[in-house]
Amino acid sequence: MVSYNKATGIISASFNNTDFANNIACTTAFNSSTVGFVPELTGTNFEISLNVESLAIAMAVNLGIISIDDLELAQQYGLIISYEYDDFGFFNLEGNSYFDIRYNTMSPIFCLRNTTAMPPDIFIQALCFLTISSTALALPIFNPGIPCNCSSPTNYYNCSSFDLLAGYIIYDVNLLSSDISVTLKYSVELLSNAVLSHSSYAAFNDAAFTIFSATSKVALRVANEYLYTQEFLIESFINLCYLPDHDGAVCSIVLFQSLDFVSRQVSAYHYPLKEGSCADSFTVPHDTW
Repeated sequence: MVSYNKATGIISASFNNTDFANNIACTTAFNSSTVGFVPELTGTNFEISLNVESLAIAMAVNLGIISIDDLELAQQYGLIISYEYDDFGFFNLEGNSYFDIRYNTMSPIFCLRNTTAMPPDIFIQALCFLTISSTALALPIFNPGIPCNCSSPTNYYNCSSFDLLAGYIIYDVNLLSSDISVTLKYSVELLSNAVLSHSSYAAFNDAAFTIFSATSKVALRVANEYLYTQEFLIESFINLCYLPDHDGAVCSIVLFQSLDFVSRQVSAYHYPLKEGSCADSFTVPHDTW
């Protein structure tokens, strides 16, 4: 069962522990203990959750919509990770936990800040992750469910329907070490290298679209229009997060899909948003309401 708690800003999916443990599709998708599945401790049900405010803030920093300087320090880890980048030599990223005081229900997010004097167009200046557990971090992903051609009037239905794919990408590091700092650092290294394998975080998020949309209910329902072959999906998945230089690490994906094909209302005042998938802005023109 999937639910959303507006008061806490948390989307959650609840599974029966026995059913989850006996479902090979679940147990082979990821190490469930990484996201909280401990049969001896979690009781009858196992829950996977996502704080939408944390997702939004992490995405905003990663896409350059807001600065990491707009956030407040929640906990100082002082985690330092060094990278060698092409001909520019080594540079350092410092990792700490942050929050946004404007959102009192968000969970702290873990962010890397570039502490080396490098031009902004050379390398990422900040990269934020969702905190899944004390040792596991994840990269936030957010995309529409079905491609929308904003220049085509015949595509109006797809562009105006609310079909949102929110989730995260995670690597299995749960059993790496009893030392939490070692496991946390390795989690950061895997996720940041996944982003580095693309030209930017925006490119990484775009690359995740194929995998996210292919597994969504709507994509399966309209498979005749958006047909992905198995070979294409495997290639897309490998290109997204396979890390051959890190013992062939491959990510797992947790996805929540939000659908509403009837109403386009987006506020307590019942404002309907026309072609919301085409309004890539936080300041929506009056004509689109």
